[in-house]
Amino acid sequence: MKWRNRIFPYIGIFAFVLIVWGVMIHRMRLGVDFTDETAYLTWAYRFSLGDRILLDTSEELQSIGSLFIAPALKGFRFINGGYDGVIYCFRMMYFLSTIALYLVIVYSLNCRNKAVYYYLFTLPVTIAAVANLYQFSYNTLSLNLAYAAIWCLFPIRDMDGNGKALAALSGCLMALSSIIYPSFSVLFIAMGIVHYHILRKDQQQKAVCFIRIYTAFAAFVVCLFLLWLLSSSEWDIRGMKAGIHAMLKQLQLKQAPTLMQKLRFALLEIRKAANSHIAVYVLCFVAVSECIGRKQNQLRLYLLLVLYVSVLLDFKLSGASYFIVYASMFCSELYVFLRWAHIEEKEHIVNGVILPGFLIIILRFITSDNQSILMQIQTGFVLIAPLYPLCFPEQNERLSGNVCVLGMMTAILCLSISFHSFYREEEYGSLDTEVEDGIYKHLYTTGKRHAVIGRIQEELKNYIRPQEGMTMLAANHFVPVYMISGMRPVTPDIWDAMGTNRGNKSSEPLLAYMERTGREPDYILFEDYEGNMYWYDDPAYSFNLYISDNYELIYESEEIHNGYRTAIFRKSP
Repeated sequence: MKWRNRIFPYIGIFAFVLIVWGVMIHRMRLGVDFTDETAYLTWAYRFSLGDRILLDTSEELQSIGSLFIAPALKGFRFINGGYDGVIYCFRMMYFLSTIALYLVIVYSLNCRNKAVYYYLFTLPVTIAAVANLYQFSYNTLSLNLAYAAIWCLFPIRDMDGNGKALAALSGCLMALSSIIYPSFSVLFIAMGIVHYHILRKDQQQKAVCFIRIYTAFAAFVVCLFLLWLLSSSEWDIRGMKAGIHAMLKQLQLKQAPTLMQKLRFALLEIRKAANSHIAVYVLCFVAVSECIGRKQNQLRLYLLLVLYVSVLLDFKLSGASYFIVYASMFCSELYVFLRWAHIEEKEHIVNGVILPGFLIIILRFITSDNQSILMQIQTGFVLIAPLYPLCFPEQNERLSGNVCVLGMMTAILCLSISFHSFYREEEYGSLDTEVEDGIYKHLYTTGKRHAVIGRIQEELKNYIRPQEGMTMLAANHFVPVYMISGMRPVTPDIWDAMGTNRGNKSSEPLLAYMERTGREPDYILFEDYEGNMYWYDDPAYSFNLYISDNYELIYESEEIHNGYRTAIFRKSP
C-alpha cells in the first residue's frame, strides 16, 4: 500500500502535465502572424542562404538570435525539400526548448527538496510567452537562456561534485543570453556577485573557485562568438556613418520613449488595473493574510485558491487584460512567499532567484521598446512560479494534495490566458480555417486571412521566377514574401529598409547602400496589408522615382482584396 500511495500522485501529476502539453501543442497551431514571428525567421532564412552580417544597421543587431537557428532552418529545408510548414515547425521547436527549460528547473528544485508539486508549478515556463508570441526571437531566446542560467545556480551548495559543472554551464548560458540581449550583461555581473557572496559565507576558497569558473566559461563563449563574427561579417565604415544605420538610429532616437514617458505609461497601466475587481481581491487577500498568523498554512492555501477562482472568473467575465491577471498572480504570491516562507537558506532563494527576476523586469522595462510594465512583470512571474510551494513547508499528505490543486489551477489559468489573446490575430473562435500549403501550412487562421495567404502565394508563383542569386526588396516590410517566393532579401534589414515605418520618405540612405555594395533587387514588391501603407504611386517618397526609371510593373491587383493589394516590379532589361 505504501508504494501505491507514493506512486499514484506521480502518475496523476504526470498525466496532467502531458494533458497540458497536449493542449499547448494544439495552441501552437493557432494564429498566423505576418509581422514579428515571420520577420525573425526571415532573418534566419537570409543567413541560411549564406548571407553574411553587414554591420551597418542597428536592426541587424536585433537579428543576432537568428544566427543560432539558421542551421536548423537550413536542415529543415534539406529534409523537407522546401519551406512548407516552417512556421509551425519552429513553433514546435520553441515549445520543445521550453520543455528542456522545464526539466532544468525541476532538476534544480529537486536537488534542494524533493516534492511532487514542483512538476506543476514549473508548468508556466512551457505555457507563458512574451505577448503570447510563441516563437524564436531575441526576446524568447534571451529570456529562456537567462532563466536556465539562474536555475542552474540554484542547487549549488558548494563547489564539490557537480557544482563546478553547473557554474560552467550557467556562465555559458548567461554569455549567450547577453550576446542576444546585451543589457543582460548587467544580469550576468549581478548573478556572479550574488552567488560569490552566498558561497563566501561558507568558505572563501569555494567562492573564488565559483567566480573563476563562471567568468572563464562566459568569456570563452563570448570570445568564440566575437572571433566568428569578425571572420564571417562584412564591415561598412562609411555605411555606419552615413548609411541606413545612421538614418535608422536617428529615427529610433527621435521616436523611442524616454524613461519618464515609460514610467508615466506604467502608472497609467497600474491605474487601469486598479479599476479591475482583481485588484480588490489581491488587497483583500493581503489584508486577511496579515491577520491569520504564521502557521495557518491550510487556511492560507484556501485563500490562494479563492483568489485564483476570483481572478479566473473576473478574467473570463469582464475580459480583463491578461497582463493584469499575471500581475495579480505575481504580486499576491510573491507577497506570500516573502512573508511566510520558513525554509533553510532563505537568503539563497531570495538573492539567487528573486533578485535576478526583478532585475530582468527592470532591465527589460528600461531597454525594451515595449512600454508595458505589466508585460515585463509577466517575465518575472514565469521565473518565480516554481518557488510558490516553498510557502507551505509542512509535508503532510493533506496539505501536499491541496498544494497540487493550486499548481493545477496555476496551469489552467495560464492556459486560459494563452487561448484568450493571439498576437495580431482574431479571437480563438474565429481561427477555424487550416492553411493547406506554404510556410503557414498546418496553422489555423480566419477565413479572410486564409484567402489572403492563398492569393499572395498564387501571385508570387505566377509572376516571380526565382533563379540562383536573384534578390528581392519588400518595399513596405511585408516579410513573408521572401520565404514564400524563395527569393533572397537584398538588404540586411528585411523589416524596414527605408525607414518608412518610422516616417522616413527619403531614398538616399537605401540608394547609397545599393551603390556601395553593388546590390540591386531583381524584384520589388509592394504589399499593402493595412490599406494605408507606402505605395509606389505616392509622390512623397523619392524612391518611387528610382523605381519608375529602372523597373517595369509586371503585376498589380485590380482591386483591394479583403483589405490587401499587391504590385510587383521587375528590373528593366
